[in-house]
Amino acid sequence: MPRRNRKKIVLKKRTLVAGCLTVETVKLKDMLSQSGPGPQEEFPSTSQIREPLVLQQAEPTCLDPPADVGSSTYHQRKEKTFEEWRDLQPHLQRSFVEGHALPPDAKCDFCEEEVASVTCKDCGPYAHFCVGCSSNFHRSLLHRPMIWKKGLLYPDEEMRCFRRDHSCPTTYLKTLEVFDAKGRLHTVLFQLCRCEPEAAGILRYHLWPTQPKPKRAVSMELMKLIYFLRMEAHVSLKAASQVIGLQNNLKEKEVNALYSELTQQSFAQFQTFSANVYMQAVPQSKGEDFPACPKEPIP
Repeated sequence: MPRRNRKKIVLKKRTLVAGCLTVETVKLKDMLSQSGPGPQEEFPSTSQIREPLVLQQAEPTCLDPPADVGSSTYHQRKEKTFEEWRDLQPHLQRSFVEGHALPPDAKCDFCEEEVASVTCKDCGPYAHFCVGCSSNFHRSLLHRPMIWKKGLLYPDEEMRCFRRDHSCPTTYLKTLEVFDAKGRLHTVLFQLCRCEPEAAGILRYHLWPTQPKPKRAVSMELMKLIYFLRMEAHVSLKAASQVIGLQNNLKEKEVNALYSELTQQSFAQFQTFSANVYMQAVPQSKGEDFPACPKEPIP
C-alpha cells in the first residue's frame, strides 16, 4: 500500500531590504525548528490538524513606507512652510539690522530734550539716551550701552560705581573686574569697609567673589546658570564658559578669564555656599510646630 504523501505547509516570509519587499518560501516545520533552543517535537501531519491554519498579514511597522496620498500631502506642506521661511528671511534680516540703528531725530527717553546718541540693548530694544542721562542711569548697572559716533557704534567704557547706604569709619574704595550675567567684563569701583571680610562685602552687591581676597567677581545669575549647566546637563566648566561666550559674542579674553576664575576653587566653593544657604532658608521644624498641625491628639 503506497505511503500517503503528506502535504507540506509553507509560510511566506516577507522581508524589507533597502526599500524592496522580497518573499521567501520557508517550510513551517523548518521555521519552528529554528525558533530557539529546547526539545524539538515532530510536526503533526495535515490529517491531525483539525482547525484551519489562517495566516494574517502583519501590521505595518515604522519601516513601512507611508501611503502615497499622505506622503505627497506631507511633502507639500513641508515645501510650503520652507518657501514661506525663505521669502521671510530678507525681511527678518533687514528688521534686525534696522533695529540696531539710532534714528537721527530720536530724543532722550529721560530728559526728552537732548538728542539721543546712546542706545542700550540691555535696557530694551528702543532705549535711547543722551550722554548725561546714560551716565547717571547706568552708573550702578552692569549694562553695555553703545555710543553712536560718525555712524558707528562704540562701547561705553565708563567705569561703574557700586555704593550702599552704610556709614562706617573704615570705608574705602576698591576697583575690581566683574563678569555680568552675560559673561562680559566690566571695571567697577566698589565701596567696601573693613568691618567685614572683603569677599563678604562684595557678596552684598549680589556678586560672587572668585577668591578670599578677590580681584574679580562674577554675577550671581551667571554662577547659577553655570551651576545648572554643570549639575543638570553634566557640562564641564570649560564647555560652559565656551557656550556662554558663543551665546553672548564674548571676546576670547573674556571666555578664558571666566574659565580661569571658575577653576580656582571658586565654583566648588559656590556649590558649598548654595547648599548651606538653602539649608538655612528652609527651617528644619517638627510637625507639631506648624500651625496647620493639630495641637491635641486625635481620638
